[in-house]
Amino acid sequence: MLFRSGEVNVEGWDQPTVEIEVVRSAWSNREDLTKARLNLIQVSKKLEGNELTLTTSHKRFTGAHVDYRIRVPRNTKLVIHHGTGAVVVTGVDGDIDATTKTGDVLVQLDEPAKYQIDAFTKLGGIYSDFAGTIRRRRMGMGESLNPAAEGPGDARHISLHVTTGGITIQKVSA
Repeated sequence: MLFRSGEVNVEGWDQPTVEIEVVRSAWSNREDLTKARLNLIQVSKKLEGNELTLTTSHKRFTGAHVDYRIRVPRNTKLVIHHGTGAVVVTGVDGDIDATTKTGDVLVQLDEPAKYQIDAFTKLGGIYSDFAGTIRRRRMGMGESLNPAAEGPGDARHISLHVTTGGITIQKVSA
């Protein structure tokens, strides 16, 4: 999934379908310009086999924001590429690969389960409920977390990368 700006909320649920809710916002001191900007924001989806691709495009202008609420089957593998804004993932039991340029990433992972976590911030901090050593990057400008896999069963892969912002990885009881 490729997003530009806004908040991306992905929630795992017990349905076999994907539900997507998109809220587009634009603002200006002129109503006609606001409507024109809204029309420039395009969200498209493409389904190939089991892979769903969401892409948001708009001409570069200030005063636009797009929020996403996406429900996916719990076992979905997620690949999220986001520009500006927060990424929140809850209730997803598949592998997760999430990157954002500017914004925070929050991932809530069910316990007990086994995870191989790779988390990295270029400028920001990391908080994790999972064991591991958080290392400060050179010059104290970011952090990385590469804990050993813990928990029973096959390890799920969690890869979280943020350029500017923080990463929070929380345990939740299943």
